[in-house]
Amino acid sequence: MDEVDARSPSESEHLESLTVEANQNGTPCDFPGCHQQLNDAEDGIRHKTESSAQHVSLLLHITKDSCKTCTLLNDDKRAELANIENNFLQGLDRIERQIGIANASSDFSESHHKTVAIENSFEITNDKVDMFNSVMQVFQDESKWVKDRLANLESGIQKHFFQVLKNLFVQHQRTDRFIRHQEESIKKLDEEMEDHTLTVHNGVMIFPIDNFQARFEAAKMRNPASVTSPAFYSRRGGYKVKVRVYLNGDGLGLGTHVSIYIMMCKSKFDALLPWPFNQKLTLGIMNQMDPKKDYMDAFRPNKALNTWGKPVAETNTPTGIPKFLGLETVLDPSQGYVVDDVMYVKVVLEQEPKTPLSAFLGYKEIEEQ
Repeated sequence: MDEVDARSPSESEHLESLTVEANQNGTPCDFPGCHQQLNDAEDGIRHKTESSAQHVSLLLHITKDSCKTCTLLNDDKRAELANIENNFLQGLDRIERQIGIANASSDFSESHHKTVAIENSFEITNDKVDMFNSVMQVFQDESKWVKDRLANLESGIQKHFFQVLKNLFVQHQRTDRFIRHQEESIKKLDEEMEDHTLTVHNGVMIFPIDNFQARFEAAKMRNPASVTSPAFYSRRGGYKVKVRVYLNGDGLGLGTHVSIYIMMCKSKFDALLPWPFNQKLTLGIMNQMDPKKDYMDAFRPNKALNTWGKPVAETNTPTGIPKFLGLETVLDPSQGYVVDDVMYVKVVLEQEPKTPLSAFLGYKEIEEQ
């Protein structure tokens, strides 16, 4: 009985390992004495392939245990079983050697191939990493060059842009000054042309106001409120005067009368004339149907007012008659003061006494005209 239960330490350890494996979750292996838990069919195939040697060893231990148990049998049975055991052990040894060699050869070949493949993979990976690093270095160099180039271009563009702006600003100032100068010249020429067109030297001026209705509507809106005539002269080298007409009235005559004012203008002959201006003035609106019905009004300047003194600015403050002629009369077509949308304003300046200058400039000739 002692021989039956006796086992070597290595056999006990192997059985313990199999017992530990049997405690795993899953379906147990169908090999007798193997309790390895299998998760699925693929796991079972892999287990049978990898554990063939263990299965044979397990079978050997089972056989040895059986032989030990049979020691209780008679001699003939023991001899027969011993013979069977020897034959079985011989076959088992051959199988173990074949399995061991095949597994070793297969594992070695597979490991070798895997090692070679891994080495090749590492070499390829290292080559790719080196190539990638080279490409990245090229990209970094290109990026740095582009950034430097862009910075230089930006700096250059900014400098050029500011220089262009400066040049444009200077050119704009020059052009603006030139335009203002040309506008002043044109304005001066226009004034001279108007003066030449309506200039009179006998103290009598007739000022036509065309587009009367449109001007009258604009005057009611105070945009503009008045119409101003070109300058005229009392005589050659005499006083320079303008007339201003408020078609919708001004001051006391606003909205009820036409207002007419006189403005003394600055002239290059002012230094040779007596001041303040003291000649009689006659203002009127001409009747286009009957000259006998011309509406005229005369007055003599008040020398106490600065408006008749020697002009300091281009013109003095206008002075005249706010309630000159009622709008009801002016706007009535039957009255004849506005015909074909035109109204005529007449201004007469009394001639001043003769002076050496007036005689020199042709005063006698003017009297004869």
